[in-house]
Amino acid sequence: MNRRQQLQAPPPNSQDIAHRIRVARAALGLGEKEAAARVRVSLRPYRRLETNGPRLTVEMVLKVAHAFDLSIDWLVDGDGNMSRHQARTDSNVVVLPVRQNNHVH
Repeated sequence: MNRRQQLQAPPPNSQDIAHRIRVARAALGLGEKEAAARVRVSLRPYRRLETNGPRLTVEMVLKVAHAFDLSIDWLVDGDGNMSRHQARTDSNVVVLPVRQNNHVH
């Protein structure tokens, strides 16, 4: 294996992504019609997303991640937390109250 091949990560498995889309929809308690509406596609193309019909595009992965508030790392690789909001949370960060005019807010 040459250096260039070593630096390239394997492409994400679209079957795994399709599975995580189904998992996310179920976790959100959405039916297929509701999920399709959130992603802004009709029902037939949405079903293909979940059954791995066409090869997933980057654009569609981003649309699904945004519509379901998913972490892209989780959606593509299964890494980290499912929720994009949770992915931004750092347990090592301490939030301190802000003082304004000698009052704690």
